[in-house]
Amino acid sequence: MKTGNNEQDTPARWHFSGFVLDAGQRTLKDQEGDVIRLPARAFYILLELVRAAGRPVSKDHLLTSAWKGRIVEENSLSRAISTLRQALGDDAVSPRFIATIQGEGYQFVAQFDVDQADEPESSASKPDPAHLTAAAGKQHIQRLSRVYFALLVIVVIVAVAFIGLRSSPQAENEPKPAATGLLDLEILTDFPGSHSSPTFSPDGQWIAFTSDASGMNQVWVMSITDREPRQLTHEDNGASEPAWSPNGQQIAYNVEGWGIAMMSPLSPGPPRLLIKDGSYPEFAPSGNWLVYEYGRQVHRAQKDGSDAQRIEGIPERAFIRMQALPVVSPEDDRVAYFLADNATAGDFWHISALGGEPVRITKDGVPAAGASWIPDGKALIVSSPRNGRANLWYVPLDQSEPIPLTTGVGDDTLPVVSPDGAWVAYTHQQTQWQLVSTDPRTGESEVLLERRDSIMLPTASLDGRKAAWFSANPTRIELFTMDLEQRVANRVFNDPSRLPTAPSWSSDGQSIYYHDLASLDLRRVDIDGRNDVLAAAGFHWRRGKIWLSFQPGGDRYVFQEREQETRRFRSVARSLTGEPDVVFDAPDLRMPSWNDDGTRLVGVGPDDALWQCRLIDQQCDPLLANGEAVRGAQPQWSYDDARIYLRRYTEHPSYHSLWVFDSNDESLSQLLELGPFEANNITYDVAADDQIIWSRTLTGDSKIWRGRLP
Repeated sequence: MKTGNNEQDTPARWHFSGFVLDAGQRTLKDQEGDVIRLPARAFYILLELVRAAGRPVSKDHLLTSAWKGRIVEENSLSRAISTLRQALGDDAVSPRFIATIQGEGYQFVAQFDVDQADEPESSASKPDPAHLTAAAGKQHIQRLSRVYFALLVIVVIVAVAFIGLRSSPQAENEPKPAATGLLDLEILTDFPGSHSSPTFSPDGQWIAFTSDASGMNQVWVMSITDREPRQLTHEDNGASEPAWSPNGQQIAYNVEGWGIAMMSPLSPGPPRLLIKDGSYPEFAPSGNWLVYEYGRQVHRAQKDGSDAQRIEGIPERAFIRMQALPVVSPEDDRVAYFLADNATAGDFWHISALGGEPVRITKDGVPAAGASWIPDGKALIVSSPRNGRANLWYVPLDQSEPIPLTTGVGDDTLPVVSPDGAWVAYTHQQTQWQLVSTDPRTGESEVLLERRDSIMLPTASLDGRKAAWFSANPTRIELFTMDLEQRVANRVFNDPSRLPTAPSWSSDGQSIYYHDLASLDLRRVDIDGRNDVLAAAGFHWRRGKIWLSFQPGGDRYVFQEREQETRRFRSVARSLTGEPDVVFDAPDLRMPSWNDDGTRLVGVGPDDALWQCRLIDQQCDPLLANGEAVRGAQPQWSYDDARIYLRRYTEHPSYHSLWVFDSNDESLSQLLELGPFEANNITYDVAADDQIIWSRTLTGDSKIWRGRLP
């Protein structure tokens, strides 16, 4: 039996305890010969550990080699190790395969046989995480159709800066959340890791919360007095969103892929399944029943999980990303929830706990992140970006004016009011935005601009020399441009009557078209801020017209819209001179993009398959690589028209892989990964020399804070 190292330049096949790890075919098979689907980096880490069997491999080495020098947190490695242990049926306490070596890293401890593996189909002999494609990746492609809705959310998130305008900008070095209403602000979870989703114990002396301090999300508990955190759950798939029962005897929580589980915080033992496939539990104050989400619906059930039923009157969520997060009123008689009503944002509502006619609480039309009832039942504390960032607001049910409770840099989300009504605990996180240029050939990236205000929907001019984006701060929405050689950001104009979003460059690069959120029209403005004029009345993303792209050297612009009768997407090329529209002959064609000479475009059709269309006859053909459909999102032409770039999901939702289709040999290959993206700003563009322009979002660790209500 072998227990030593192996040469890395020769593909090998390792056999251990019935498993077969094949470096040549890049597969892990179980005892039955079935392929175990692993994320790309998890596979690469296992390969590194097996090759070094008999000696520890440092965390730094694994992070550097598997993530290719990209800055990631150590918990990314912990999650990959947890994934491997789950796949192998291993145990961190009594490991048979992967042992944790305290202060060093990890070590593969099983014995194995090794033989020569089959050569891989590609020319690469050494797996590289930038080019490995996980077997599970195919299922993520099916999620690409959701990108349309996610991108629509972007402009509403920033538009809320103009609904109220109740806060003033904070200093750039703000050390903690500011408060205009909450008193005695203090951090509760001042220890390593990210912490979120607090819930109070019935006596208000403890909190339960979600934390990744152990390497993946689990439920933790902590006394507010002594501040000694203790991990409660040890779920293989992680645990989150805890809810403390009113009698203090149980904590319910989410388990990915299982449902709502229950465990005692007093004498922890094996968890029991409460509601299969349920999520986001919340107990009624009486403790007799609970409310939760079930798929796209809001349900209620008895405290033991029996008598589960939908609350009639709460519409199904049309958009899976925007949770309802239902909460029960102090009198047990009503349920408040969030409902997205137009794919971009929505409002808070409340309804009888037995179902009935819902009543609107807010009329903001913005995204939101959680609510909690005041003990007298006359108001909610909600997280809302109605001032430009997600802050906490006191919202009376009588429709009187909301009162801001927090303001300043960062996002305040998932509030919960203490049982005595004295305190509000919430999640606070700060975000930094970067405008980035990445060379797809080398993978090298350069930060062009870094700021705390958002950098949304960056787009390159048709000559590839300039970029434009829009940004929101607590007092306005602004339009910016940058000369990519000079690296200086310039504000286009500062007209408070205009709310510029979703910019697109004109064909000559001298002006920018933008969607005005104030008038819901398409407008055009010169890059020096002059000649701001109406371009197309009623043309706006709020009316379903998006992915605007101007024809190079021509007088047409192409866009995506949804037909009212069939509700199917189509791509339309419209003339600036009044000629008839051109509709391309491809079903459900979306995300259209012109080639360099304006004679063809590429878009995404059903099942995320890419289609190439000709302007001259409006005919479209599927894009094929080695006889198979090319699938992905947001296709973009290279500057010499020889290649088409596209992106795909990876195992991590904040990162997307960049691929390229070569028109000369009809080949498809993966280039690199881009990220982390903000969930509602997943987009990129191609600038000069095929430089990829995109916006990176860096979020700090989230922490749980509390403040006293005045």
